[in-house]
Amino acid sequence: MNTFRRGIIYYIIIPIIVLLILFIVSIFIGNQNKTSQNTNVTDIIITSDFELYDQDNKKVTKADILGSPSVLFFGFTYCPDVCPTTLQSLSVLIGQLGESSKKLKFYFISVDPERDTPEALKQYLNSFHPAIKALTGDPKQLDVLIKSYSIYAKKVPLENNNYTMDHTSFLILIDKNTNLVGTISYDEKIDVALAKLKNLY
Repeated sequence: MNTFRRGIIYYIIIPIIVLLILFIVSIFIGNQNKTSQNTNVTDIIITSDFELYDQDNKKVTKADILGSPSVLFFGFTYCPDVCPTTLQSLSVLIGQLGESSKKLKFYFISVDPERDTPEALKQYLNSFHPAIKALTGDPKQLDVLIKSYSIYAKKVPLENNNYTMDHTSFLILIDKNTNLVGTISYDEKIDVALAKLKNLY
């Protein structure tokens, strides 16, 4: 009798339990996949209008960004390493795109408007590809872009009443409707980064 019961447990009950567990797991995975599919990065978008100024002191609004895929980089002119390195890498990428780069817009957006005036930005951009446009302006107006893409930007005090900025270091890739469609990390391989830019147009 004990042998019979053990046989029932081993050959009937345990397989049923295993099948139930697998069924539950498959349902969970299916729900996870649906969630990941519904949480599309293109849901991240500039929701409000803004009014900023470029390095030539010309007004730039959301309407100027709409209509063309764009690459955004948030930084500041006093940045000692990440910003110039990233902008130099972006300049190389733009050069490799050739004429196709005209299908995209490139923006260097200041997270330090207190020091990054249009004049300062114009001088700073002389070291990089001329296709890159800089944006600065009222902090509240800049916040529209910063908050839209969840950019981290924080003032860090230094000695002698000086300060630096801690900020997000990757490039933001957006489509013609300002939807976030991807990023390029600080240490992205150039061939991978180039492919991502080509996918924008």
